[in-house]
Amino acid sequence: GHIYARLIEWPVGTPVFLLVAGLAHAIGGAQEWVMRLPSLLAVAVAAVLVYRLAARLFGPESALPATVLFICADTVTVAASDARPYGLLLLGAAGSTLALVRWLDGNSRRDALVYAIAAAFTVHMHYLAFPTLLGHAAYALARWREGGPVRMKQISLAAVAVGILLLPLAPQCWSIFNHRGSLSWAPKPPMTELANQLTPSAPIFAAAVGLLLAWQVCRPLTTKLRAAGASTIVLLAASALLPP
Repeated sequence: GHIYARLIEWPVGTPVFLLVAGLAHAIGGAQEWVMRLPSLLAVAVAAVLVYRLAARLFGPESALPATVLFICADTVTVAASDARPYGLLLLGAAGSTLALVRWLDGNSRRDALVYAIAAAFTVHMHYLAFPTLLGHAAYALARWREGGPVRMKQISLAAVAVGILLLPLAPQCWSIFNHRGSLSWAPKPPMTELANQLTPSAPIFAAAVGLLLAWQVCRPLTTKLRAAGASTIVLLAASALLPP
């Protein structure tokens, strides 16, 4: 009962994440592995969702490589072992993206509901996860322009639903805005740091080596990227430029 009041004074997290941490503490006690376990489970489920998303967009042969790259990324491995909200954030991002693709493909109300809840859950894990929603908006607009089964009115209603679910975060966001000066401690990052975040060297190097080996073993190396459609390219670009 005191979590919400304390967050207004010092926004160290979101109410939903601190509720998860509080439940873990209540069930397993004040042990380090108990506090880290929600993140580990969340990233494990997120890996399954990434597998299903890659299979849906590019075929089953793309699912396993995409999942391997996901679980080997430095930020993902840290999130999986950390008693912080980042693992749950990745779960929400993967789940909401998969639900969005399913909804825009089949126009199922169930998928639309799952998307709205999962998208709001992502931002409820961390305030700065909102760029993920911008990528979703770009993808939904691209799908609509391609003539998908979901109409713009339905997309607008889903956006309103996500906004309503995010309203409880308004007091914390306002508090953070008012204390923004005291919360800034790091210097302005250089452009090289931004470039490293957008194009991490380790996954790109691993992907390049893997493609080279695959080309040597099984020529010719083909891809389904050309048959994916413009909206899928928009989703990939948005996920790279607006990472959660």
